[in-house]
Amino acid sequence: MKKKLITTLIIAGMLFTAPTQMVYATEESQPSSWAQEEVTEAIERGYVPEDLQERYQEPITRQEFVDIYVETVFTEVHNQYERYSYFQKKESFKLDDRGMTPEVFMEKIETTWAFADTDNLNARVAQVLGVTNGDENKNFNPNDNITREQVAVLLMNGAQVGSHYSGQTADTFMTDMNTVSDWAYDAVNLAVSARHLKGNSATTFNPKGTVTIEQAILMCFRIISTDGHRRAPFSLRGYNFVVPELLENYSIDGNTIYVKSTGYDPRCSQLKLEYKRSTWGKDLAANYTAEQLLAHIENPVGGSWMLWEDVVDVKNGTEILSDDNRRARRCLDGKYQKHVYGNAFIVEHNVDGYLSIIKKQEGFNYYLGSSAGLIYIDGNNKMQDIYLTEVIE
Repeated sequence: MKKKLITTLIIAGMLFTAPTQMVYATEESQPSSWAQEEVTEAIERGYVPEDLQERYQEPITRQEFVDIYVETVFTEVHNQYERYSYFQKKESFKLDDRGMTPEVFMEKIETTWAFADTDNLNARVAQVLGVTNGDENKNFNPNDNITREQVAVLLMNGAQVGSHYSGQTADTFMTDMNTVSDWAYDAVNLAVSARHLKGNSATTFNPKGTVTIEQAILMCFRIISTDGHRRAPFSLRGYNFVVPELLENYSIDGNTIYVKSTGYDPRCSQLKLEYKRSTWGKDLAANYTAEQLLAHIENPVGGSWMLWEDVVDVKNGTEILSDDNRRARRCLDGKYQKHVYGNAFIVEHNVDGYLSIIKKQEGFNYYLGSSAGLIYIDGNNKMQDIYLTEVIE
């Protein structure tokens, strides 16, 4: 992304160019002093659209907010894909020379959703990522200014995956939580806990306050760099990690994610290559396609619910597999299975012609976590784990 900055080059001596120094175009377009360092870094990383590199103290609209959010996430996602070899990008991820961009993302994924008042690309991407659903009439309202509590909802909708619970929710120290709207209360609580948002003072959140452009830049910047590590919250509908090799297999309807079969089985599938290198995974790589293996291990908790190498005994040279391992292989052979993750998620395999169907349970709100484990905050402000509770065949 271009930087709306003036570059000053001081030439001293023959063919000598001093280090590039970037300054903001005019004094009036500078970020506030408290925001300048992070805003500058966000611009340098390519997170901020050029038309939002000014007017920093003005209120931001819903459209402008998702423009920054999508730019931030896809800049990091694109950079991640650029680390792979040309062959992997072409064969394994089926990416052309554009790499992973919002346009490519929406070309590959099917969705039934359409806003009533906009066809903007970033708005549609934000909906697929779970950031926004619009109002009850399916309007996105792109030109409306956005409040702090609304931003909390957008961030928790989209950035649950990879967010971490700090052990303290907003209502334990913010004195104005009684002014937060009911529909935003849980989001504000957890967005502050995950350090995506800060109060406008040490003890107040100011939920109805408008968000400025510079504040929005910092909010989106912090979802990438919350704990010192750079990672993008790249998830479908906000709750299921995107498996990059399955992009063309996804079809989304509301909060339900369908994984269809496309015959995907590239020679350089990372998962199959890992299996081929192991003594316990060679037969899996030989007998199942990449999409079968990937769809089987995909779930919101992250990773497989069983261990492929889980051999309980060897008898007469034949491996005796654990019940979990046998169950997993039956699933790969096309047998129906239903995996229940408490009151949070249901994953069905081999149903209605799909490899898997992933559903977020009605009434279940937000969670925090990553592939290391998910947690949610119950009604008593207690941290509860999300894990596989039942397998039905």
